[in-house]
Amino acid sequence: MRILPLVLLILLAHALVAVDFSVFEKDGRFGIKDENGIVAVPAVYEQLGWSDNSKEIYAGVIGFKRDDLWGLVSIKNKVLAENKFYTMAPFNSELILASIKGKFSNQLFYGILDKNGEVKISFNYFQLERIGNHFLATEYDQYLSKVGMVNLANTITIPIKYRKIELKNGWHIANRFDNKKDVYRSGILVSQSLDSIRIANGLTGFKNGFAGHFEINGNQRFQFSYKDIVEKNESLEPIEFPNWEIYQNDLKILERRCDSLLLKDGFWTMHLNGVKHKVFSTDEFHISNEYELQDVSANNLVVRDIQSGRWSVLNGEKTIIEDKDSIKVSGSHFIVENEGEWDLFNRFGSKVNPFPMQSIEHGVDDYFMTKRNNYWGIIDLAGETYVNFKYDSIQVSGNYYVALFHGKWGVLDKHGNWKFYPEYEEIMTYGDLRVGKKGASYSYFYQDEFRYKTTFNIISQLGSLLIVKDEDEILGMINKDGSVIQLPEFESIKRVGDYVIFSSSGTSILSKLGDQILVGSEQGYEDFGELGEGYISAKKNGRWGFLDSLGRLRISNRYEDVQPFQENYAAIKLRGRWGFIDKNERLQVQPHYQEVSTFSNGLAIVKENDLFGLINKEGNEVVEVTWSNITRTTNGNYLIENDQNLIGLADQSGTFILRPNFDRIQDLSNNNIIVQENGKMGVLDFKGNQLFKISYSQVNSIEDFILLKQ
Repeated sequence: MRILPLVLLILLAHALVAVDFSVFEKDGRFGIKDENGIVAVPAVYEQLGWSDNSKEIYAGVIGFKRDDLWGLVSIKNKVLAENKFYTMAPFNSELILASIKGKFSNQLFYGILDKNGEVKISFNYFQLERIGNHFLATEYDQYLSKVGMVNLANTITIPIKYRKIELKNGWHIANRFDNKKDVYRSGILVSQSLDSIRIANGLTGFKNGFAGHFEINGNQRFQFSYKDIVEKNESLEPIEFPNWEIYQNDLKILERRCDSLLLKDGFWTMHLNGVKHKVFSTDEFHISNEYELQDVSANNLVVRDIQSGRWSVLNGEKTIIEDKDSIKVSGSHFIVENEGEWDLFNRFGSKVNPFPMQSIEHGVDDYFMTKRNNYWGIIDLAGETYVNFKYDSIQVSGNYYVALFHGKWGVLDKHGNWKFYPEYEEIMTYGDLRVGKKGASYSYFYQDEFRYKTTFNIISQLGSLLIVKDEDEILGMINKDGSVIQLPEFESIKRVGDYVIFSSSGTSILSKLGDQILVGSEQGYEDFGELGEGYISAKKNGRWGFLDSLGRLRISNRYEDVQPFQENYAAIKLRGRWGFIDKNERLQVQPHYQEVSTFSNGLAIVKENDLFGLINKEGNEVVEVTWSNITRTTNGNYLIENDQNLIGLADQSGTFILRPNFDRIQDLSNNNIIVQENGKMGVLDFKGNQLFKISYSQVNSIEDFILLKQ
């Protein structure tokens, strides 16, 4: 029963003897005394405190300065660390951040001392910052600031190679220089090369388009093979990618799980959460199921490991390049990136460049633009330096290079010789025409020859013609060799077929591809419209007519609006209504429609009283004007919609193929039809037979392939 009062008595005694200490000055020197004025540390130091100008005493110790260097002393006047540090400041109540100078430079290197002056983290780092129970350590490598993690046992727990490290809910997210992310838990690498992460009930990562999940202890629960991992009913559930089947005629040629599939240059590409993957038939190349084929080069296969997302190159049963962040085929070689370093490998899997690069891109012919020590140069197929590394930037321009050198742009030939010396703020290329900007002037070069210097600049292309703009925003036109077609004196320029129309101040000029003036400004035309069957519409005094291909007036300017000639008929508007005339300006269909289309295969779409129908050239209704909408498909057939928003299909003669019973119809070029009914899709032929049952969530058509999504 006496124990508790005894404890309280001891605590009270300790409280009564607790003493505050402070720094005092005497004769320009500094020491420490207690609150009663008793000197604990004599005033013998140049300065007491810390290099950040604070004076607080932490855990019974304080910094002292002697001969412009800092050391550590206790309030018992014991020197705990000699004065050899250039900076010293308390990191917290127990640790002190200090720095020393490097042996071969004036650069400061930081480390951590404890309150006894013992080194806890060695002095190897350009910067140290507390993050959780560890320290963020910074080093410089080839002018790049790289960070990692170190603990108080002076052990590197995360390699010092990252752009940034963040702590989120116990996960250390290490951001790489290639914008990928590595994830650590308690100093252990959990996963690498992630594109993005989401932290909830553990960590969900996305790698090359696939989602995977890790539990809080770092164990992987779901492999990288899903579209997403979502929380449902207080548990995690993986979401599969939708399954797609590709058919050519009646033959299934491919089946894949992905968001979508596209065909380009004979190869299929699948999209997985925005990431593109080339798709090949594994039966054709005989690779194991653990890999996904990405590209083919001769007998070499570029593959991606489905689980790890790492890239390799296979040659038969042999792996010639293994476990990289990314691999790209470039001619007979491979451009390989791994942990921010780039290398060039030949077709046998041998690295050809002697030093790692910061970047590699294909250049002119069989050469490669490479970046090393923050400068660009060019190497050959053997990895030998072909053009020295001295350029700030370099880009391919046809058979030349546009290079940035000491802040100015010039043009190099493929051997690295200057064609145009670096004296320009910017260089733009248009085929063999190059334009160098210097101040407000532009120098034009065609092939290797200087053409002229001017104040106008190219702003857009019209085929082989180039529109230029001067300093007053006025437009002109030049040819692809730089020769001037029209000096800048126009407000707008547009192309219609083989014609170019120059307009300014309400007057337009008609030119044959900018080469020959057909209608000059003196003729007073306000605008020119669409071209059809050798006739171009022309507006004068607010009314439209037609000119022939030589610019001669063929149909007088008497109409409120017109459409181009098609099948010898042109739609014209009079008194707010539309009809049709022929090329002799004979009225063939009286103008009494709200809207009309051009004729195709003898039929035109017309609108009357807000309803649609089809008429022939005699003006007779082939499909009654009773429908909510009619549109012509690219195949010349007609989508016909009723008042219930259901759609049918009529052929080019106006005969119904499918009555309006569908929510959506897509008219294919092979006489097949994609239809949607009650939220499901399928494929029919022109007789209404189901080629693929109306049971799919999505159906697409690419060339002669049908893509079906379950």
